[in-house]
Amino acid sequence: MHDPVRLSRARFWNAVPAALAFALLVAQAALPWTAKHFVTQDGPSHLYNALVVKDLVLDSHSAYAPVYAIQRKFVSNWGTVVVFNGLVFLFGVQHAEQAMVTLCVVLGFVSLAYFIRSLEPRVNPWSPILNFLLCTQFLWNGFYNFYLGMAVFPLVAGYYVRRIEEMSLPRTAALASGLLALFLMHALAMAFAFLTMAVVCLWNVVAGPLLLSGPKRDTIAVRAALRNVGWLLLAVVPAAIVAATVMGATGFRGVSGDFVSSWNNFPFHLFASSVGRTGEQLLLYPAMLFYMAVGAPAMRRSETATPRAGVFAAAGLVFILCLAGPESAFGADALKPRLAWGVFLLGCSAASTVGRLRPLRTPVSVFVACMVAGFLATVQSRNAASVSSAIDAYLAAMTNIPPGSTLVRVLFPTDRARTRFGFPDVVFDPLYHADALMAAQSKLVDLSDYQAGRELFPVHFTDRIPADLRHPLWMLEGGPTDTTPLLRRVLNECPIPIDYVVVVGDRPPADRTADFNATVRELDSRMDRFAADPTNLFVKVYRRK
Repeated sequence: MHDPVRLSRARFWNAVPAALAFALLVAQAALPWTAKHFVTQDGPSHLYNALVVKDLVLDSHSAYAPVYAIQRKFVSNWGTVVVFNGLVFLFGVQHAEQAMVTLCVVLGFVSLAYFIRSLEPRVNPWSPILNFLLCTQFLWNGFYNFYLGMAVFPLVAGYYVRRIEEMSLPRTAALASGLLALFLMHALAMAFAFLTMAVVCLWNVVAGPLLLSGPKRDTIAVRAALRNVGWLLLAVVPAAIVAATVMGATGFRGVSGDFVSSWNNFPFHLFASSVGRTGEQLLLYPAMLFYMAVGAPAMRRSETATPRAGVFAAAGLVFILCLAGPESAFGADALKPRLAWGVFLLGCSAASTVGRLRPLRTPVSVFVACMVAGFLATVQSRNAASVSSAIDAYLAAMTNIPPGSTLVRVLFPTDRARTRFGFPDVVFDPLYHADALMAAQSKLVDLSDYQAGRELFPVHFTDRIPADLRHPLWMLEGGPTDTTPLLRRVLNECPIPIDYVVVVGDRPPADRTADFNATVRELDSRMDRFAADPTNLFVKVYRRK
């Protein structure tokens, strides 16, 4: 006869991981709303370009029409265009990025739980490990297309895993649509989904039958297994054609990596939001690496014949690609931390379903929850509250620029401003594209925003912006060490008059001081200071005479 007290304690103990996971999810979803402005490094650019696309579609006489056009060739990165316009409709421009962060976190949480449940229907998928897997640098630097794709790819892969033995034409069409949707968010997210499904399928065809014994092996028909391969290939064809077209047009343009350096630097600050033990999660991610490493050999023989073993194999393959692959390729930068995220998503998901690790589920969940809670507190203090004050000052300097005006932003190091506002150790610079936030709010034409000049995004420059002037406009983000000739060329040669120049920088380091002073002198000689604020030392606005 069961002891009611012991049974009650067991139920409580088993419910702890889910309770902690949902408590952390509430904190993650609410975090961006704890500050007046929640701004990431690239988030404002995605918001600005999403609104440009909407205006170009709805208004042929838009102020953006002479400068921008919608890409006619196949490109990825459409996810933020669709999502941001929906969020602007619901929450307004000012709160759109806050809503985007909340949506990304909730979507990723549900998607990962679905994927884990697909690998093992009997396991409870809710644990703080999900919250940990979503706390990556890609959220804080505003790589929303990639983050959205990585949040959705477990959903697509999980759909396939659940129906791998029951594929049909309608289900194949649904899977193909999911892969195309992933491509429109980010090509690498689609590649992760395809790689996961391909390895699981091959495991199901080859390794699984070999690991089964007796009558079970005899019941697996080779014809049925090959049919599964055929369904997967059919589902992949549309997205593969589109991806091949885009990659062929883009070219490899890769930067080779070093295996030893990659081994030493893994996972490439993937889980960092700021410098320090808590901000970089230095205690947590090694524990999760160990959790994955233990999970694979801990599988029982019966488990090695299931899709979870294929997911472990996919994680191992991605790990090898991460170490041996290039630093960048096909226009995608920071490729290694992207691959590292795939390793953790796949490996931790599979490890969560291993039977021999289930007795450790609650202790591991408590440890992970404590670490993630400390990390979120750091993010709230540095990435949210402190950054919000700086953004307030930045926007105040630009608030009187009339709608429809054209501008370029010249960026210098902002170390002193970051220290003054209290976020000197934040890994990514939230002031980097804050001009695009003001452009989105006031319908300004931000010529120096990087996306139109890169040809990898849905918006690109029209022929009115000469091809040889697009790179200099992009370089005003702080690339060169001699800015003045570059800015002079832009002001002299740009066929569209530039109404305002925004200089961002506060007494830059010694190696940029001469460049900064020369740029200020150049602008003082040919433009007027606009709405000067003596209390704002890091943003200067100049108006065309």
